[in-house]
Amino acid sequence: MIDSDFLNGLTVSEAREKMIDEIAARKLGKKETFFRLRDWGISRQRYWGCPIPIVHCEKCGSVPLNDSDLPLKLPADVEFLGTGNPLDLHPSWKHTKCPICGGDATRETDTLYKFVDYSWYFLRFCTKCESEDYLDKKSAAHWMPVDQYIGGVEHAILHLLYARFFTKALADCGLVDIREPFKNLFTQGMVCSVTYRKEDGTWLFPGEVKKNDNGEFVVAETGEKVIVGRIEKMSKSKKNVVDPEIIVKNYGADALRLFVMSDTPPERDFCWTDEGLDGSWRFVNRVWRLFVYLKSKGVRADKISDVNFDSLDKDLQTLFKSLHKTVKNVTNAFEERAMNKSIAFIREFVNVVYACMEKAESNASLFSIVVRDLIKLLAPITPYLCEESWRDFGFSGLVSKNSWPTFNEKYVATDTIQLPIQVCGKLRGTIEIDPNLSEDEIFDAALKVSNVQNAINGKPIRKKIFVKGKIVNFVV
Repeated sequence: MIDSDFLNGLTVSEAREKMIDEIAARKLGKKETFFRLRDWGISRQRYWGCPIPIVHCEKCGSVPLNDSDLPLKLPADVEFLGTGNPLDLHPSWKHTKCPICGGDATRETDTLYKFVDYSWYFLRFCTKCESEDYLDKKSAAHWMPVDQYIGGVEHAILHLLYARFFTKALADCGLVDIREPFKNLFTQGMVCSVTYRKEDGTWLFPGEVKKNDNGEFVVAETGEKVIVGRIEKMSKSKKNVVDPEIIVKNYGADALRLFVMSDTPPERDFCWTDEGLDGSWRFVNRVWRLFVYLKSKGVRADKISDVNFDSLDKDLQTLFKSLHKTVKNVTNAFEERAMNKSIAFIREFVNVVYACMEKAESNASLFSIVVRDLIKLLAPITPYLCEESWRDFGFSGLVSKNSWPTFNEKYVATDTIQLPIQVCGKLRGTIEIDPNLSEDEIFDAALKVSNVQNAINGKPIRKKIFVKGKIVNFVV
């Protein structure tokens, strides 16, 4: 992106395409896409899953059921003994007659793995429930393809691959007209947590572990020594999971949602910590206390009217501008799927509101606008808090059905910008400058930063790079 000839100023994806084009133009290579499809075992020896409509006859072999015998349903009176397949152990369900010869036969007791359903259910969802057809070509054409696919990295190599395979196969069969089921892919990170084991290797749930007086982890009931393992993806097998019912009961669903979305960018792995959950719970309570106070000072939906910006004092002008800036930043963050950024912007704005909320009683109109838009911004993150607050302040309907807040660019514009300063690509500091300064003036200001001077250390500057509004870089 920097100091790379024809790639200067490009994004990574743009540079990748540019390099491919350049290689092709120089006749050094060409662009190719490689596909690899591995064999896939689609059946399991267990009760959970779709029954396979095949019967096994000694005379006729493996025979599919007649259409009139579909759908084949699993029996409800199965016993789960902990060993073996409950369907194979069922006394009557597996025994049937051959659809061809009418002789004794046994049903297939394997069931289809869940990914078989997952690989085409989005097409089924397009079809009305009362339809006898499992796929409706016209409805699928109307709703498909899916606008946004969101899944973990495991989905990208399993479900996503086979969902595309199924869609293409169904298209080849003439059942749908589309060949690609999804427009966009977003791969989210995994939720991770620390693992605990006994000395014999038995995995333990976090609730089974406690710290003793010496600060050592032990089994809560027996006091046995516990081995604290590394942080790994949450899984039932390693028991490093948390019970959402307990969390919702103790903290509320809003605090849980806020914590999960605020910790890291959604594409990165997310490390579960009780301290982080406590922090989110405290913020939810802080917002609630703010709403309670403002309501007591007469802030209500019927108090909203136009605000004369020039008539506001300095603190309230800062609040008004901060509101517009926050709406813009949160909107952009949501568009970029950067929920953690949107929450950070909202936290900053709540601090600004707290700084001048004693002026709410004499400025009910301004604070009513502030409350209205703050509730709207928080609603996708903490819906329970926001719907109740929306009603308490006298707003009509559901906040989730109201329009998204808007901002005025006039109140968003800032007098200065912050520029990161690099030396040979390494960040050495930032400067706050007037965006209208010339490049030479910006370079002069950057060279006055002490960390920059130390990094240059008297060496001659071979190149000065300025990407407007983004970065300054000195190459020595």
